[in-house]
Amino acid sequence: MVEELHGRKPEAVASLMTATDLAMSALRLAAVTWEGEADRDNPTKENFHSMIWPKDKEAETSKTATSKQRQENVRQMLEPSGTQTLTHYFKTVQDFIGYNENWKDGIPRLMFHYLERPLVQVLLRLAQAGYLDNADSGDRYAVLRLALWWIQWVSDKPKASRITFETIKNAAPSRSLPALTRDIYSAIVNENAGVQIWSPNSIQEGLRATQGITHESDGVLIGESRFTVDPTDKDETRLIRTFYRHWWRPWTYHHPLLLWLQRDYVNTLGIEQMAGNDEETPYDFDHILPRSHWGDWTGKGNNEGTIMKYFAPKEWKPHLVLGNAIGNVRVVYFSVNRQAGDTSPKGKFGDLSSEALKELKDSAIEKDQIPLWIACSPTDEKDKQKWDRERAAAFQQAVETRAFALFKSLYDQARFEEWLEPATVN
Repeated sequence: MVEELHGRKPEAVASLMTATDLAMSALRLAAVTWEGEADRDNPTKENFHSMIWPKDKEAETSKTATSKQRQENVRQMLEPSGTQTLTHYFKTVQDFIGYNENWKDGIPRLMFHYLERPLVQVLLRLAQAGYLDNADSGDRYAVLRLALWWIQWVSDKPKASRITFETIKNAAPSRSLPALTRDIYSAIVNENAGVQIWSPNSIQEGLRATQGITHESDGVLIGESRFTVDPTDKDETRLIRTFYRHWWRPWTYHHPLLLWLQRDYVNTLGIEQMAGNDEETPYDFDHILPRSHWGDWTGKGNNEGTIMKYFAPKEWKPHLVLGNAIGNVRVVYFSVNRQAGDTSPKGKFGDLSSEALKELKDSAIEKDQIPLWIACSPTDEKDKQKWDRERAAAFQQAVETRAFALFKSLYDQARFEEWLEPATVN
């Protein structure tokens, strides 16, 4: 089974899981039919042994699967072909949510790596339960929403996976897939394993995300404080700020959802396999305004003429929060990134030539944002680390504007409003 899933089809989703993970996934799926067996998302060696050869005498009664039956269930799951095998379920998942010519809102192959084992097992379970047998448009979007939200906003993925298995187990047979995925989302949020989603309108009203440049101080750049909560704020405001912080991901510049937001471009990269590590991927996460313009500061010495002069009071390295935010990052073919070096946005696409306009579209940068990116570029490309108040303000506004536009695009295109509408009876 491992050879079939790993080596014979280089585009196979399963190639991103280790042999051990594949075997344990087969065991977990086989165990859903064993009465009284606890769900284990990542069994230990001891768990594996006790699950297949239960010590409890009651396990040998007619009420549950015997050791012989359990071994047969796992063997069947490990077969290289058949409709009740891990091989079949992987293909079903890939065909159901993968990007293709008939459904260009699907997940591109390069993004499957970011699903990770807990979510992959959830998708396999949905396939096993028959929910992915019919490729209805509404059903596809339901699973797509779950996957995209999971990648970005599920904080405890193993716990969320266990919650999902339990929700699927308890679902009424007539429950539709869109209703079920919404149940899964609600259960994960209620168990504090994931962050509640909010609409773009709620973010604008509750977070005031685009008002950072109006900060009344000697500085203009604000960082993590945009996500902090005042003791007098409502609980809703606290939740919105937590949610939006997960969108910005200020702790890293790797933003996997860009692979979906730029999916038409990503699909043209011509990859032969689903690479899982940076060294193997044909793309880079590229700073639109390069890090060499804003990131190489220690805070020591004279800050005159540097970006650090424009920090708002009591802010800690807001240039890093801004520079690494999703608003300042794009996915780009690695050789294009190497060739561009530390060229500013103005140098990359400021001339608005047909070639530059295509690059903007490929990079999920809206044309009306260009004046901001030009304004935060240096006047002289050779003096990239020279900053004034206007350039700092433009940098912040460019990042904030694009970050919000990207979220609105995600929210609208994946139809997240269906999770926030009043529930209907299914």
